Amino acid sequence: MHHVKNGGKIINDQNLKSIQISIPKDILHSSAFSNYEIAAYCFLKTVVTVTYTTEHCISYSQASYYLTGSTKYSKRFPVYIKNGIDRLIQKGIIIQKGVAQKEYILDCSCLWDDTKDAPFVIIDFFEIRKIFQITDCNNFQLLRYFSILIGTISSSIDVWLDSLEHKSRVVGNMTIEYLSDLSGISIRSIKEYNRVLEKNQLIYIFRQDDFLLSPDEKNISRMTNVYGRPADKLYIDSYAGSQKKEKKSYKWINSEVENANRKRKLAQMYNQIAKGKGQKYSLEEIQQVYDYIHSENSKYKAMYKENKYEEYLTKQRDETIFEKLNLKKEG
Repeated sequence: MHHVKNGGKIINDQNLKSIQISIPKDILHSSAFSNYEIAAYCFLKTVVTVTYTTEHCISYSQASYYLTGSTKYSKRFPVYIKNGIDRLIQKGIIIQKGVAQKEYILDCSCLWDDTKDAPFVIIDFFEIRKIFQITDCNNFQLLRYFSILIGTISSSIDVWLDSLEHKSRVVGNMTIEYLSDLSGISIRSIKEYNRVLEKNQLIYIFRQDDFLLSPDEKNISRMTNVYGRPADKLYIDSYAGSQKKEKKSYKWINSEVENANRKRKLAQMYNQIAKGKGQKYSLEEIQQVYDYIHSENSKYKAMYKENKYEEYLTKQRDETIFEKLNLKKEG
């Protein structure tokens, strides 16, 4: 196993797997910081986080190995990392204290409190490495875009799966236009990067194939997609569905109308069956009527049990009219 001793502790693949690092949004969003600086920053912040020490002896080939997880990186890769580290030194983000052969002694103490008073993004080291293992793309720009995208996941949205299970910091719903303005990356490139990140299971996107009507129904606007990490797919899907209902999207309204019409039709068919005129319906249709009536009765029964309102009992319909028919009864 490839490992390096830094600050008295061993850095290896095992203790890198679960590492999370924080990156100030001011750095990610600033055109004054290059994509190479972002990558170098991520490497150094990872080393500091793993070792709990701030002074390190590193080489550019070492940084290249840890970021890619391989010794087969391109010849230019260490050059890009050197460029990034040199510029971080120039900005005072890190301090070069000396040189030992091909290794550099760096004081990274500023990285400890880089997020003390500023908004930040948290990403996993395995996400960084996975990005640098993707072929045929600008990995350095992709890392920056991914970090910015993850930074738009909202901390104020609490998504509930049921009455007990809920989670925040799982969904983002910014438009591509907004992401383009924020990152300085073209809309065309963002669409391609989203495709690459999805393919490599770094993000999950729920694409809203729906739109909203203005109050006067003269204008329409497409609903924004909902995105997040693949591990939070259930929360993303749940939030995307709730948005259709909350915003009363076109398809949700149509679905509600269709559902109301269906219930009204089944209720009318029930009345005909109750009058002894059920022979006009097929067994399949009568089964649908029974399933609907049984479901409604169960709902009112549960509501009565909880609230003890007699009104709920009066809303229940007689199911005995189905007893002579060969129906599949629900429990």
